[in-house]
Amino acid sequence: MLAILDNSSINSLNTRTKPCFISYIHEERYRLCIERVLKRQPPGAGALFYIISGCDELWKAGVETFFDFEKGAAISAWEDGNTLSENGSNLLRLGYYLVSGFSRDSLIQNLGNYIAGLEYVHLELAIEALKLALYPGMYES
Repeated sequence: MLAILDNSSINSLNTRTKPCFISYIHEERYRLCIERVLKRQPPGAGALFYIISGCDELWKAGVETFFDFEKGAAISAWEDGNTLSENGSNLLRLGYYLVSGFSRDSLIQNLGNYIAGLEYVHLELAIEALKLALYPGMYES
């Protein structure tokens, strides 16, 4: 995890030309989202889409619930209340954080708030989303 956050160790990461998807459904959902935003994609939107499209719970709530495709912006005022599991809520909060602009220092300080207690698949989603947000251009959509 720290290697992802450390600029100097980008060469030590397993670099690929596209994110690692957990299934073909995840990849198709992600591509649908990316195609819908086209040029109005804010920085970090790919990370948010990666999380939403990989988490069935968030996808079933509707990607439009979390992202306004016409404005090209996250709907951060959305209240998850008790409708999402702790994993889903933490992933969504991480996605919002990554799309809203962040500094590496604050990310390091706050990362535990987002990934603590995530189940394995959800943790994998968080790690790949971090790569998408921290190294834009590393992956091609």
